[in-house]
Amino acid sequence: MMLLAGRVTASRLLLVLPIVGVVGGDIALARDFFVTTAAELTTALEESNADPDPDRIALAQGVYDISQPLQISGSLILEGEGASETVVSAGGRDYRVVNILPGADVTFRQVTISDGRALGGASAGGGIQNLGRLRLDDVTVRDNGAHDGGGIASFHPSDTVILNSRILANHATGSGGGVHASGSTMEIRDTVIENNSATRGGGGIAAVGVSETGIFASRIVGNVTTQTPPPPLARDFRSRGGGLAVLDGLNGFRGAMTVLDTRIEANSALHGGGGVYNEGTMSLERVTVTENTTTGSGCADLAVPEGVRITGGGIDNQDALEIQDSEILDNVNEAGCGGGLANHGRRSRLVADSVLVRANRGAKGGGIYNNGYLELLRSRIWQNDTGSESLDQGGGIFVEGSESDTIVSDSEIRGNDNGAIINEGNLRLLRVGINRNLAKRRGSAIFNGYGASRIRVSESAIFGNSFPGTNDRCPFDCFAVENHGELDFINVTVAFNSGGMRNEDFGRARLTNVTITGNSGNQLAHEARTDANGETRLKNTIIAKALANGTNCSISNARRGTFFSDGFNLSDDESCGFAEIGDLNGVHARLTGQLSQQDPPRTHYDLLADSPAVDAIPAEECFTTDGLRIDIDQRGEARPRGRGCDIGAIER
Repeated sequence: MMLLAGRVTASRLLLVLPIVGVVGGDIALARDFFVTTAAELTTALEESNADPDPDRIALAQGVYDISQPLQISGSLILEGEGASETVVSAGGRDYRVVNILPGADVTFRQVTISDGRALGGASAGGGIQNLGRLRLDDVTVRDNGAHDGGGIASFHPSDTVILNSRILANHATGSGGGVHASGSTMEIRDTVIENNSATRGGGGIAAVGVSETGIFASRIVGNVTTQTPPPPLARDFRSRGGGLAVLDGLNGFRGAMTVLDTRIEANSALHGGGGVYNEGTMSLERVTVTENTTTGSGCADLAVPEGVRITGGGIDNQDALEIQDSEILDNVNEAGCGGGLANHGRRSRLVADSVLVRANRGAKGGGIYNNGYLELLRSRIWQNDTGSESLDQGGGIFVEGSESDTIVSDSEIRGNDNGAIINEGNLRLLRVGINRNLAKRRGSAIFNGYGASRIRVSESAIFGNSFPGTNDRCPFDCFAVENHGELDFINVTVAFNSGGMRNEDFGRARLTNVTITGNSGNQLAHEARTDANGETRLKNTIIAKALANGTNCSISNARRGTFFSDGFNLSDDESCGFAEIGDLNGVHARLTGQLSQQDPPRTHYDLLADSPAVDAIPAEECFTTDGLRIDIDQRGEARPRGRGCDIGAIER
């Protein structure tokens, strides 16, 4: 498991909350009370608080309708005869059910805590407020309300452990509808957090300030943060993290949360993070984030104030987040940025390893939206969509912002609608397959935007991407890759797409050891207005087998000197007009093999032994167009393997 600096680990959160006097696993009790009425419960608590030694209060079946909060200051076990049979209730009156004072050491077992209210001002913990040490085992906390922590609120310097319990239908007018942890340590294990609600953040769980929270083998289901805050939309009133949230505390102190083996499902937020919102330090491992929604509207462009952008149907990250061995599925952000996952903000740094992002929908970035630092390793971005009927907005990934940085490696981007990747920032792809994605108008695999947009693709394959249905622009005006910014391809195969690659207007494209083959329509197009200064440069590249009456190279409206060969290129027709050292025109490339999506997939074509591309490049010319040495091919195999390097993406 990867580690972030300052990250809370599972071992740190495996809390042991002993009760004084534990001997051989049995508790040496000073007194053992048995009560049957609320009055008897209050009296027993008063006696227990007066003596520092540990006591137990056993509650018979029934409803204990208390007339004032239960104050606990000593060491105590409170045990019922089953959570469904033993209920301690405030009856909906304006006080919390339980108040655990500093220094107290308390265990609750097999009881329900319900119908408390701690509303108004800074009141917290409608069911339980913990300032000491608390362990809940097979406990239900339901139908409580407070400003923060509708069900449970835990504050510094408290420790809380919640085991095999249920936190249900609580509400907070601030944060933490089910549970609120502030400056405290909390472990939640084998627990259901369901149908809770909050206004500010964390419909199910909110960790605020320097709190440390661990959630293990639990379910966070059906929680919401939906109430519209009053204008103007202040940062503190943004409704985020329908399921769970890590929130800034006073003076910018930020909490930490670890989530393992947990399902975060069908939660909803108004402004971001339908399932998860993070502005602290968070780790998700073996977690499923599914069917969460963000319901607000407001992802347009960078001119929209950061505070009102609607981000992340499944996950919204603005600080340090790691995701490993997890799934982000079927989340929706209908009118915002990032259907499955949004990463943005000055501090944002997200690393995802072995993650499946599938069948999410968002207006900009159906699977992923990034405007920060994002690294994806060994992940799959599959079958996501933007929901747009007319505009391609990055069904798989949308990268935005000149200071953003996105790195994708050893991953697959497949079957997304409305374009696999839209890049308007900085993007690097290494050993990535981009296949079978669909678009309506622009760049079915990659659209690299205008101005400062930069993309570098290495050891990768782009194949089988298309424009479905009736499209009067295709096949000659549709391309898998469309560039308007800075683009570098090294050791890349572009094959069997509806259209190959197009460099337009002010775009600057550099292709080295690329194989472009079997694309319908035109395989490589350079188009520029008369006032544009775009440039396309090729070196050591194969262009062959154009389909649907297309040509290998289409150069239109280009000024002299904007389409360059840097030598050792091969075209099997005469359309490219290559004329530099080692160039070949009208020569059969002699490619063999067939692309497939088998496991492992086949993403390249080999060269036959008699191909003119074999050993065609002197070893001293095995460089990119900008002078970098190339010593491997698309598969990572060594170059050269003979007396010289081979033309194209693969070294024979």
